[in-house]
Amino acid sequence: MAVEWEARVNRPVTVGAAARLTAVRLATLLGLPADTIEVDVRRYAGTPDELEVPRDPFGAAEARTFDGEFRVEALDATAVISLAEYVPRTDDPETGLFVTVSPHRHNASQVLGIAAACAFAECADSPVIDESGYLSDTRYTAPLDVIERLRLPAPASPADIGTAVDGVLARTKLRRDL
Repeated sequence: MAVEWEARVNRPVTVGAAARLTAVRLATLLGLPADTIEVDVRRYAGTPDELEVPRDPFGAAEARTFDGEFRVEALDATAVISLAEYVPRTDDPETGLFVTVSPHRHNASQVLGIAAACAFAECADSPVIDESGYLSDTRYTAPLDVIERLRLPAPASPADIGTAVDGVLARTKLRRDL
């Protein structure tokens, strides 16, 4: 079963701002100083180049989508990011512009995915939508509540990053690499 989280985009959000906040949230989860993590953005072919263009849920359709990856080379971690619209222009809360975050299947990627989902939700004024209940016992959770619940209580050293990743995942219902 694929691991993924979503957030409904309720206000304009830029991919660049979400990437920068992902770095901060990932460092917070791992107990590292905020400036120690760098998130690279790789866009897939056909996705607009500009990372600082707001993806506005009420703007032009061609300016809303994004397909690509957030990557942290230092952790060999990758999460797939997709902004797409589901049944546009209705009042149903299950429709509109959503971001979906799908981490690759190893431990560091899953923690990056958690940080990215929380960052996008925070930027988009949305809860994290966790259909499978990996992060909490509720379907909708405030992004800062997720970060606070999963973060390590003590600072980690960069040399113990693998232990820090395992510590974060131990606070979830995700299966860790064996």
